[in-house]
Amino acid sequence: MMNKLGYVFLGLLVTVMVVSGASNDAPLADAAMRGDVDAVRTLLADGADVNVAQGDGSTALHWAAYHGELDLVALLIDRGADVAAATRIGSMTPLAMAARVGNAPIIGALLDAGASAMEANTNGTTVLMTAAASGSAEAVRVLLEKGADVDATDVTNGQTALMFAASLNRASTIEVLIDNGADPDITTNVSEVRSSGRRGRGGSTLPVGGLTALHFAARDGHMDAIRQLVAGGADVNVLSPANQTSPMTEAIINANLDIAKFLLDNGADLNVMNADGLTPLYAVVDIRWRNNTWYPQPDVGEEKTDYLDLMGDLLDRGADVNARLSKRLWYRTFRYGGDWIDPAGATAFWRAAQAHDIVAMRLLSAHGANPTIANTGGVTPLMVVTGYGFDYQSSNILPDSRLAAARYLVEEAGADVHHQDDWSYTPLHGAAYVGDNDLIRYLVAQGGDVRARARGRLSGTRPATEAPNAMGDTVADMANGPREKSLLHPATVALLEALGSENSHDCRSTACVNNTVLDPSGAGR
Repeated sequence: MMNKLGYVFLGLLVTVMVVSGASNDAPLADAAMRGDVDAVRTLLADGADVNVAQGDGSTALHWAAYHGELDLVALLIDRGADVAAATRIGSMTPLAMAARVGNAPIIGALLDAGASAMEANTNGTTVLMTAAASGSAEAVRVLLEKGADVDATDVTNGQTALMFAASLNRASTIEVLIDNGADPDITTNVSEVRSSGRRGRGGSTLPVGGLTALHFAARDGHMDAIRQLVAGGADVNVLSPANQTSPMTEAIINANLDIAKFLLDNGADLNVMNADGLTPLYAVVDIRWRNNTWYPQPDVGEEKTDYLDLMGDLLDRGADVNARLSKRLWYRTFRYGGDWIDPAGATAFWRAAQAHDIVAMRLLSAHGANPTIANTGGVTPLMVVTGYGFDYQSSNILPDSRLAAARYLVEEAGADVHHQDDWSYTPLHGAAYVGDNDLIRYLVAQGGDVRARARGRLSGTRPATEAPNAMGDTVADMANGPREKSLLHPATVALLEALGSENSHDCRSTACVNNTVLDPSGAGR
C-alpha cells in the first residue's frame, strides 16, 4: 500500500505544480509547463535566465523532462540548466520527473549532464524506485548502468525499487532489477500501530510491515509480478517478521486464490501458521465467507480457482485439517460489527460450520476433520450452525441452510445437542437467538433441553461462581432481545414457553429501549 501511496504522491505533486506553479517571474518555466517549445526557444534567444524557478521550485528543465521533450532538455542543459535543481516540496529534480514517466533517453541525458543515479527525495525515494514504478525496463536499465543502488531502501518504510515494481505489477522492470542483483527477499520495516479495539473499546498494539516484494504482489493480486519474482528466485516461503505471514496466506486473505494456487504449485508451505495461528486452509474458508462490513471486503468471485478446489488441493497435499486458530484475526473486523464469538481455537471445519457450508464440511470431514472440536470457549461447530455468535449485520452464511447444516452435524457427524459451552449455553440457545422455529423443534426432538439456563448473560454479566445463576439467559430469553443489537422473535418466545422454557422478560435490545419490535410479523423462521 505504501509504495502505491508514494507513487500517487508524485502524481499529486505534479498536479499541484501545474495548478500553482505559474508565475509572472518565471516566464521560461511557465512556457515549458505549457509545453510551448517555440516560446521557450524564443525566450532563450532573448536571454531569459534558464534557471529561474516557479514558486514551488520547478524550472523549465523540470517541465521539459516531464513532458518528454528530449531536444528541449538538451537545449536547456546546453544553456546551463541546473540538473540538480529541486522543488521545495519533496525535493523533486528533473531526473525524478523523467524517472516518473520512465523516459530513458532523457534520464540518460540528465545523467550525462551530471545528475546522480543515486538521487533520492526527502523520503528516501530514489529515482530508481520511481522508474521501476513507471514500468519502463529501459529507464531502470539506464539508471543501473550509471550506478544506481539496486537495493536502496526508502527512509519511511524500508521499501526497495523491486517492491515498487511488484506492487504495481511491473514485470519487465522486476526482471531487469533481479538480473542486476536485486534481493527479492528483503523485508520492509516493522512498526507498531495502535488498534482501536472492537467497537472502539480498549485496543492493542499491532506490528505491521515486514513485507517482501512477493508479499506486495500477492496482496495486490498481481500475477505477472508473482511469476517474474518466482522465476527470479524469490523465496515463496519467506515469512513477514511482523506476524509470520507467508506470501501464500497473504494472497488468500486478500481473495487472490489464483495466486495462492500458483504459489502452492511452486513450493509454498501448506501448513505454515502465522502469529495468529492462521493456516492457508482456514484462510480459504474464512475469505469465502468473509464478514459483510461497512468497508470493502475482498471477494473471490472473480477468481478462476474455486475455493473448494483450493481447499481440496491443500488437503490432498497434506494440510493439517485440524489446525486451530490461536486468536481472533485482527483484520476480520475493525471497529464495528462482527461475530460475537471469539474464534480462537477454531478449526477450518468450525469456520465452515459457522457459514453453514455443508459441502466444505463434508470435504474437510473426508480428510479427517474432527467435527466436535470447539473453540477455546467451548463453542462447538453445532452451536455456531444453530446461530450462536451470529451477527445480523455482518455474518456471511449460505442462505437457507441452517437446518440442513444442523442435521448433517447431528445425524452424520455425531454432534451433541446437549453440549454446553463454558457459560452453559447450548445449541438451542443459538436457534432461539435467530428465531429459527423449525430448528428449535428439530433440536428438541433430538433431546435438546429447552429448560437449559446459561450461567451468564450476553449483555456481559458473568457470575463469579460456577453454579447455575438465576440471572443467566434461558433459551426463551435468547429470542427476546438478549443483546443491544439483536432482534426480537415473539413467535419463537411463545413456542419456547409452550415447550417449557422460562422467560425472564429481560429484553436488552434497542428494540425494547425504543419500544419497537424489529420482527413485527412474529413469524420467526
